[in-house]
Amino acid sequence: MATILTIFSIFAVSALVGLINKALPFRICPVCVGVSGTWLLLTALSVNGYLDRETFLPMILLLMGGSVVGIAYQGEKSSPWAAAHPLVWKITIVIVGMPLASWAAMEARIEVLIAEIILLSIVGYFYFVRPAGRLNPSSELSSFTTQKTRDLEEKMKQCC
Repeated sequence: MATILTIFSIFAVSALVGLINKALPFRICPVCVGVSGTWLLLTALSVNGYLDRETFLPMILLLMGGSVVGIAYQGEKSSPWAAAHPLVWKITIVIVGMPLASWAAMEARIEVLIAEIILLSIVGYFYFVRPAGRLNPSSELSSFTTQKTRDLEEKMKQCC
């Protein structure tokens, strides 16, 4: 039952974000929000006693691990430094993020949940809201990435 509820939640949140994206001036990754939103929701429900913590803990841990990997992946697309040093970036995020996520899941309480929401909001802002390439405007990599993005967007417009 925990798996079915989790999958349904990821689908529902992702679909909702996909619809909301049509009205936003920026794009948010629906799957990223679906996964992180689901583990936040499951954590909140278990902290407040609505879900059995032991039953849902494996799903929460699995989804939190997915969020850590997603943060490592998206960071490479959002930061010129991370793009220039992808292996160092990803290993650092995973080595720091996995134990942090595990600790947060094991210490599930309202204060930790609030800290998780704040941290994900900050990461989400830098990855999805803040315009790409603006992290270091003087960087050659930044302008290269921006031009590459424009070229790909043009090819996609001509696709179908």
